[in-house]
Amino acid sequence: MSGCTAAAPDGSATQSSSTPVATTGTSVPPETTPVPTPSTPAGPPASTAPAVGVTTVPPVGLSSPAPFGDGLVATVTAVERVQLKGTGPGEVAGPGTAVSLTLRNGTTARVDLGGVVVGVTYGDGSPGDPSTSVPADVPGGVLEPGASVKGVWVFSRPSGATDPVEVTVGSVSSAAVVTIRS
Repeated sequence: MSGCTAAAPDGSATQSSSTPVATTGTSVPPETTPVPTPSTPAGPPASTAPAVGVTTVPPVGLSSPAPFGDGLVATVTAVERVQLKGTGPGEVAGPGTAVSLTLRNGTTARVDLGGVVVGVTYGDGSPGDPSTSVPADVPGGVLEPGASVKGVWVFSRPSGATDPVEVTVGSVSSAAVVTIRS
């Protein structure tokens, strides 16, 4: 340990240390090189939304209103076979299904149409992949209280898929999923 010698007021020699001393009389630890800590993989933050159970409402038939139970109502007016052109990235031309659907907002809150999810499952259990091929016309924006909107959702039809077609509709605005069978 190195130090320097200085004269005290009484004339005696004192030795000072190179370790700094805080004014409280405690030693300041020597400088250390920070040790890198392993980083966690980047990803979305953990959800802070409360866990809410989803209720599946009993299925209804084609053209029958399917109420979510909170004022939002879906009605499938037609399920038709179409020929897909495969217009979007990754889409394949071939057989498909077009689902014409009306949503009516009987709630007092606005419904984000971007949070509406429509899906189809065929009679053999195979799902249809969403497509943007004609005649797809999926509405966007917000559905105001008391308003209705019509749209067409299009799905691929896997080889060997059988009827009936089951349409499911969910919304981030509701804790229910409705099912319509053609």
